[in-house]
Amino acid sequence: MRKDSRSRGCNVIVNYASNKAGGESVAEACRAAGAQAIAVHGDVSKDEDCKRLVQAALDTFGRLDVLINNAATTKPIPHRRMDLLDKAEFERIYSVNVIGNYQMTKAATPHLKASGDAAIVNIHPSVRCGPAAVPWPIRPPRPRSTT
Repeated sequence: MRKDSRSRGCNVIVNYASNKAGGESVAEACRAAGAQAIAVHGDVSKDEDCKRLVQAALDTFGRLDVLINNAATTKPIPHRRMDLLDKAEFERIYSVNVIGNYQMTKAATPHLKASGDAAIVNIHPSVRCGPAAVPWPIRPPRPRSTT
């Protein structure tokens, strides 16, 4: 995305939850490609943070045209050892990977509709097969884009 940002005229809000240096590094790479970009801390499992991230885009750039939901977390565990994942950890994973997409989409939708030509891109964590896997006892739902 950052390589395309310059040619497409995109400006970027880079969200990070815990890795400030990583968020700043991505924002710097976007700026080096010719885009305006800032890194903003936020936890997408928290509705207020989602609203604040959208507001940061509006305050910084005056509009919102594209939302890319890419936040994800996991705890790799062996397939046959679901007992290694407690309820609180599962709820944390679900809150970020599924509810976070919903909350970001909900916060962004009115502003995306106002732009007249918007898009939502949902990038989901891949489920790895093998000795250690993402702890989804069932396949997570896939939110549909609404613009």
